[in-house]
Amino acid sequence: MTHALQRFAAGITVLTFDAPGGAAGVTVSTLTPVPGTCPMVSVALRRASKSLSELLTAEAFTANALAADQASLAQHFARRRRSRETSQLPPDTWAQAAGIPRLRQATSWLECRVDQTASLRDHVLVIATVTAGIPGSGPPLIGFTGALHADLSGTTTARGSHP
Repeated sequence: MTHALQRFAAGITVLTFDAPGGAAGVTVSTLTPVPGTCPMVSVALRRASKSLSELLTAEAFTANALAADQASLAQHFARRRRSRETSQLPPDTWAQAAGIPRLRQATSWLECRVDQTASLRDHVLVIATVTAGIPGSGPPLIGFTGALHADLSGTTTARGSHP
């Protein structure tokens, strides 16, 4: 069943937010628009994730749709054991919008406010209102067949599992 699920292509997103110690983030491949009159998104995070508790404390985040050449950022924010201070990445990686950290060079940004959560076995579904959307440009980073791809024509950007 896992192999079949991995054949559904998904855009790779890093959620960034303020946390104790500075800007923080987590890589996800589950960001989904929620239909309705008010723009909303949902994302599932592991219940035991430190990033989940920090995100819920922050109450607002930026969804950074990663560009095809940002696989290293996806891998960085997917690691469980990583530096959690602002200095975890070079200063020019970060930008600030509406007081919420975001990643430069993404293909698009959504500024979001957490509205509610729902418990899903070992995950928590976070539902958020989109308060602003900023389109970028360039091709997206895609998760497909357990690897990160700059495009789906056969070029693999990074091997290994992704969130």
